[in-house]
Amino acid sequence: MAPFAHDCGWSGPPFRWDEERRFVLRCELDAAFFHLYFPIEKDGDWCLIEDKAVEGMIRLKESFPTPRHAVDYIMDTFPIVRRKDEAKYDGDYRTKRVILEIYDAMQEAIRTGQPYQTRLDPPPADQRCCHPPMPLGILAFGSLISDPGSEIESRIVMRIRTHTPFPVEFGRYSGTTRGGAPTLVPHHHGEPVGGEILVLDDRVTVEEAKDMLWRRETHNIGTGKKYPAGSGPNAVQVPETTHPSVRSILYTDFNPEGKIDKPTPEELALMAIKSVRKAESGKDGISYLLNAISDGIETPLTTAYKAEILRQTKTESLSEALRKANSQ
Repeated sequence: MAPFAHDCGWSGPPFRWDEERRFVLRCELDAAFFHLYFPIEKDGDWCLIEDKAVEGMIRLKESFPTPRHAVDYIMDTFPIVRRKDEAKYDGDYRTKRVILEIYDAMQEAIRTGQPYQTRLDPPPADQRCCHPPMPLGILAFGSLISDPGSEIESRIVMRIRTHTPFPVEFGRYSGTTRGGAPTLVPHHHGEPVGGEILVLDDRVTVEEAKDMLWRRETHNIGTGKKYPAGSGPNAVQVPETTHPSVRSILYTDFNPEGKIDKPTPEELALMAIKSVRKAESGKDGISYLLNAISDGIETPLTTAYKAEILRQTKTESLSEALRKANSQ
């Protein structure tokens, strides 16, 4: 449910399934909708506002003395719900009874002007009703999204779309594998970008995850080497952050002296084009930019960076620019 919760705009863990709590939530919603569909005066009588005085509402008023009578009748038109309730609760049509009780409480709130008080404790959407955060994940905001490497890939149990809690930009030139291509790193000239949390299975420790992430970033997958937090400009750092759904999140960074101080589209484009002939197949800067755009990552420089590659290569698309750079 976590990815669905995030798609719906909820940043925390999904809520625990509680059948009794869900029953009250549904009853409160039903009672609220009855009040919305059947306008009511403070004294409980029909409220036929001019623009709502349609033919159907007029017939309702003729058929039922008050909106509550209409609600009572409507609840009797669900024979299956009634039959199941009465069989389970010793003849009590519980769904109707609770909806009417809440409907009456809402009517009293309308009459007195005091806000309706939910029956739920904790109240709706309270964090105490959520599942506990998952233990560990890796924040991916670059090539890690589509290419986490075999070690990390085998331990991923879920992916959660998110945004980085820090600004990101094409702010570093890579080493020999990418031929000096610009890559995404945390950078003060950037902005938060879309990414994914790669949630790892519960058996992975923080230390193991740091080792796997470091090996992936330094091209040491499968070697068993351990993560050393080096101090040089090109030393891969693996710091930690947090997220409402994941207790501990790892990501990669570099020391400030290993980053470009003020990246420009012109310089980034030049280095990306040059990297095509130097890098491993698919690891060059233009491919890296294509993948980033495909993953929905957009930094302040992305648009100008792409346009500058097209200008310098005199092409109409990044794919065409990549083919042309390969052929030169």
